[in-house]
Amino acid sequence: MGKPSMSSEECLSWLDLSGSPSPQCSPMGGQSVWASQPPDFTEERGGGTVMVATNMDGRTLFDGAVPAGDEVVSGIVTELLVARAIGGLGEDVKSKLNKRILFTFFSSETSGSLGSTKFFTDTLTPFTCPLPTQTTSDNATKPLPYDPNFPTCLNPLYPSLRFTSLPNTVPTTISLSSLGSGGSTLYSLCYNGPDPSNQSQIQSILSSLSVPPGSATALPPSPLDTLISMRPTSATGCVITSHPSSPDPLVGTIYDTPSRISLQNLASAATKIARAVVADAVVGVDGMTVPSASSYATSNVPAVTADDSEISKLLACFGSQGSACEAVKDARAREDSRNALRTGYGIGYMRPMGEPPNYGGGVYTSGNEQPWIYLDGEMIAATGDGDKFESEGGFVTLQPSELSAALKGLLSYYLQDGGQGTSELCGTDGDCGGGGGG
Repeated sequence: MGKPSMSSEECLSWLDLSGSPSPQCSPMGGQSVWASQPPDFTEERGGGTVMVATNMDGRTLFDGAVPAGDEVVSGIVTELLVARAIGGLGEDVKSKLNKRILFTFFSSETSGSLGSTKFFTDTLTPFTCPLPTQTTSDNATKPLPYDPNFPTCLNPLYPSLRFTSLPNTVPTTISLSSLGSGGSTLYSLCYNGPDPSNQSQIQSILSSLSVPPGSATALPPSPLDTLISMRPTSATGCVITSHPSSPDPLVGTIYDTPSRISLQNLASAATKIARAVVADAVVGVDGMTVPSASSYATSNVPAVTADDSEISKLLACFGSQGSACEAVKDARAREDSRNALRTGYGIGYMRPMGEPPNYGGGVYTSGNEQPWIYLDGEMIAATGDGDKFESEGGFVTLQPSELSAALKGLLSYYLQDGGQGTSELCGTDGDCGGGGGG
């Protein structure tokens, strides 16, 4: 790390005696993962967006030992189960949704909320790329584009501009926090705008679904907290937790192991959150009010039960198996094949989850999720010459972590049809779920 008196910019832009870059520190960061329902971005949803959000990383005093059972694993498993429930809805229900349902897994949240801050910065402010590629599926050249349906921005470097198709309206946000280790009752800790006497639509819906308000006087650190800091007058949402008055005391320690997680808690959380987002998305449709929308969601979103084999499979994958999990192996193979088709090279190194997984934050480098351009036999961080990139076969790539690759694949798989129609994960960003890193 750099000297205490250094700013981040000074630390990262350090030059040696010859004037060459010689950084004294490395930035934290990684690729967040998101996907939406419906996946077709041309489909309008006039009611806005409701977002389910959780963290991809945790923390302890020991960087190499971060089990993050209730801090990370319970949220990951629950959100994937919610995506599975939403993806498995009948077309009659999906056609009524007046909001886009967005699923987000944020990287580096324990390092200054980096993932959620970048995501909201990119999506809430109209983004114009000064140098996009012309290579898309409508203008197919070799090598293949990073994303077959959206261009790349070459400077600043964004492998895919898919995120620009998301509405730049402030989403109603449901953040997941410590769901697995508390009592069997879930609680909501809500922010309803600048006036604390107001009750938001999502809080009313959660109350009607037996998720009462908790007694904590402050929200725990969460993506919702990030959104409030950026849009205090328009943000609304709730943190869902099994700890109503104070944080789980074992979170942030090596004792926060996945063995503490209750399958019943996760099943209950997935059921209520899936019903809450559907209810929020149908209020106003066919004259539905909060009570009738909640009843509609309860009738049309099947309950997730603790004996559902998918819960046990996901908990084993993200709680104990890590790199040995079949979903992780499938994701590695898919990314390797996809990168080889696009660039002629396999993906190579992917930051491993470990066995058991370690959820400590990662350093953002070309070997760990930082995108880069290959041009003229060199790896570069950006280019100002789009014509040269197009004419000389430049390509953009990145090396995802095993965790982000697995989450992207599972989101796509579940959002297609609840994972019922196919035994294989989707092959590209454009298949199935419409998601990506960023």
